[in-house]
Amino acid sequence: MTANKMYKVERRKKILELIKRNGRATVEELSNSFGVSGVTVRGDLNELYSQGEIERVFGGAILLDKESKPEIPFTLRKKRQQTEKKSIAKVAAHLINDGDVIFLEGTTTIAEMAPHLIPKHDLTVITNSLEIAYQLAISSNVNVITIGGRLKRETLTLVGYSFDNILKEINIGKAFISAAGFTIEDGLTDISPEEITLLRRVIEMSKEVIALIDSTKWGKVSLIPLLETHKNGTIISDFAAPQSMVKLANELGIRTIIASTSDTSNQSTS
Repeated sequence: MTANKMYKVERRKKILELIKRNGRATVEELSNSFGVSGVTVRGDLNELYSQGEIERVFGGAILLDKESKPEIPFTLRKKRQQTEKKSIAKVAAHLINDGDVIFLEGTTTIAEMAPHLIPKHDLTVITNSLEIAYQLAISSNVNVITIGGRLKRETLTLVGYSFDNILKEINIGKAFISAAGFTIEDGLTDISPEEITLLRRVIEMSKEVIALIDSTKWGKVSLIPLLETHKNGTIISDFAAPQSMVKLANELGIRTIIASTSDTSNQSTS
C-alpha cells in the first residue's frame, strides 16, 4: 500500500513512530514522506496531540516529554533568575509612557514591572494577574482593569471565562507577554492551555507586542504555540541570551533589547 493510500490510523501510527525515532518532524517533511497535503498532516498532528502522544509546535511536532511536571507555583517561580527578571522588567517599564493603555500578562517577570509603573500618570493596565492588580492598587494614577475568570492558584491568574467583551471595547497599545520557550524556528511557546486563548486574542488586538524572555527560555520549545517569530515585534532579555540567536533574531527584523543587570541602562541590538 502506498503512503498516500494508507488509512488515517496507519499513517498516524507511522508519523508517531517517526517522531519518536527522530524526536521531531516538520509538516513539510511529513507531507513529502507520506505524499499528502500539509492540511492533512496538520490534522494528523492535531489528532496525535489531542491523544497526548506529541507536542505541537509551529511548523510541526516534537516528542512529548512524558516526565514533564505541572506548572511550578508562582511564589517559587518568582525566586528564579530574580536579578535577570528585575533588570528585564525595569527596561520594559521604560517603554511605557503616561497615558498608555497596556496589557500585562500574569508572569513573574512581568509582575516585576508593577513597582516601576506606580509613578506613571493616566496609565491604563489590563491584566489577568491578581499579583499585578494588587501591586498597582495603591496608585490612584493607574487605572486597573482585570479580566475575570476562575482563579488558577499556580499562577495567581484568572482563566477560563469570556474576555472578548472587555477586550473588544479597549484599544491596547502595548502588550507585554512572556513564554516558557523561544526558538527562531518555533517562535514563542508556552505551557498553559488555559491562558493561551486569551494571550492569542490580546496579541491580535494589540498594536505592539513586547516579549520579556529571560535567557533560560532561549532555545527551548514548550507545549503550545503562542506567537510565530516573524510576527514578534520586540524581545527584552538579559546578557546571558545566546548571541547567535540574538543576531539571527535581529536579522529577521525583531527588535532585541538586552537589559543590564547592574543598572537601568540597556543595549539595543536592533
